[in-house]
Amino acid sequence: MKWESEAEWRPYRVETRVRIPELYSMFVRKCPSGYDFPGETHDFWECLYVLRGEVCVSGDDRVYQLSEGDIIFHKPLEMHKFYVEHGAGADLLIFSFTLDSAQRSFFAEKAFSLSEEQKGLLSSMLVYMDQRMAEMDVPEDVVLTKRYLYPSCVNHVYLQAIVLYLERLFLSLLEKADTTELFDSAESRLFSDAVNCMKKHIHTGLSVAELAEMCNISISGLKRIFDKYAGISVHKYFLKLKLQNAVEMLMGGATVSETAVSLGFSSQAYFTKAFRRELGQNPSEIKK
Repeated sequence: MKWESEAEWRPYRVETRVRIPELYSMFVRKCPSGYDFPGETHDFWECLYVLRGEVCVSGDDRVYQLSEGDIIFHKPLEMHKFYVEHGAGADLLIFSFTLDSAQRSFFAEKAFSLSEEQKGLLSSMLVYMDQRMAEMDVPEDVVLTKRYLYPSCVNHVYLQAIVLYLERLFLSLLEKADTTELFDSAESRLFSDAVNCMKKHIHTGLSVAELAEMCNISISGLKRIFDKYAGISVHKYFLKLKLQNAVEMLMGGATVSETAVSLGFSSQAYFTKAFRRELGQNPSEIKK
């Protein structure tokens, strides 16, 4: 018998393209028609996947009308909100995580319509989690409300199995992805225009009245649109945009003083106070 030469038995280096080192949450939310999530921002990734129904989702300046089989990625510090406007409500799978990948930009600011194979990965994950939750010492209310991360059920095998399903999905999207188009309406366009106008004037003290005039809309109309798509006031939204930029500047090497001045804060003390209130830490900690 002739053996293959040792030269043919060479290893192929596997480069990790996607890795999820941490999970924060994993649950299914059943939302009735008219449900309006107030919006939030945090320093980790989050995905919203539509199991049933339709939902309107915003992420920073983008607005999507998502239906069954669609998934949206919210990057860290992205302001996001959703509401269920009509129909028989919607069932949503929502999970948050840390993403360690050179491909972060691929997933950022995007929504996808999953293929049958990709939807199958999430369906299989849900079946696995339901089976394991039924076997573990988990309170009945947690099982019924489908909160899949609970202290008594968190173990390394369970967590790694969940992560493998998600990583397979993300790798599949890297190979073949069908992106979802932005929702196009007069109000969504006005919202997008207003946010982009804020970004252009991020280094100034732009007032609500000035922004409304730039967007050719009344102050009350502007406030209504931000309440609908952002869930917070125009002023608060502009502040959060400034703080997003502040994090990028600080991580890029700018001093706290330089950042405060560049973004138009009245003083370094006010900047530090706002930063700590909104992000839960001092700007000097970001630099470290």
